[in-house]
Amino acid sequence: MLIKLTNNNEQLKGMPIYLMTEHIVSVFETPTDGGSLVTSVYGIRGDTWFVIEGLKETIDIINGDLIDVS
Repeated sequence: MLIKLTNNNEQLKGMPIYLMTEHIVSVFETPTDGGSLVTSVYGIRGDTWFVIEGLKETIDIINGDLIDVS
């Protein structure tokens, strides 16, 4: 399934990221230098995407519980 998340990378912040759920290995929170947490999505090829959505929301989207049709 293809899902839509929101990029939290400094250069692309706010831009959509479309990922195939079959390519996601893990989802976790990573602490930033400022002490806050950012949600990280790790892929099968070793790519990591930092997204604006929180951990629970990201997992819900991956599980199909929250679907963005826009």
